[in-house]
Amino acid sequence: MDGLSQMRRLFLISVLCSLILGGCGQGGKEPLAVPLPSVERPVPSSPERADASPNSLSTNTDTGIVPSELAIPAIGVDAKVISLGLTKQGAMDVPTTEEDVGWFKPGYRPGISGHAVIAGHVDTKTGPAVFYKLKQLKKGDKIVVKGQDGNEKVFRVVGSKAYPYDKAPLNEIFGPSDQPLLNLITCTGLYSKSKGTHQQRLVVTAELVS
Repeated sequence: MDGLSQMRRLFLISVLCSLILGGCGQGGKEPLAVPLPSVERPVPSSPERADASPNSLSTNTDTGIVPSELAIPAIGVDAKVISLGLTKQGAMDVPTTEEDVGWFKPGYRPGISGHAVIAGHVDTKTGPAVFYKLKQLKKGDKIVVKGQDGNEKVFRVVGSKAYPYDKAPLNEIFGPSDQPLLNLITCTGLYSKSKGTHQQRLVVTAELVS
């Protein structure tokens, strides 16, 4: 493992150790998981290259794309992708509008080995949001991510799983992989007014095909 890859891995692990994914429904900012004890976060020497560096477990040398648009024909999604980072509270930020989705910029770019993450709201206080039909996706459904440079990455759904909001496996969602994967995340399950969050998080995983 080269120095940059090691620094990037440490950075991601440290983020995962204190990460709270922001809201995905009811117009609020809901946590994906309860925060774990935070650790010092090493800053990559080159942030631009950090999220382009391929995972050390793979020979994939694709530098990936910075996403600008997301299309999911099976459920009628055609959304603008906003590049987002962490809030001051250490949470993954989320789009401020119901029709946009957010790419986790400190993580992996779509197209390189690792779990690229795009999150979106499931609903608002007034109705459905961009990922309202995400749970309807089936294996083989196509997901197209268009980059700012005009290039596209095509993924196909390989599975989906719902996790309790406070027990999501963060490393499996945001961490490294030996192949290019895309995780789409939204809220699911009943909404708890007392906890201010949906009871579960839906993660749809897709693999790169072109």
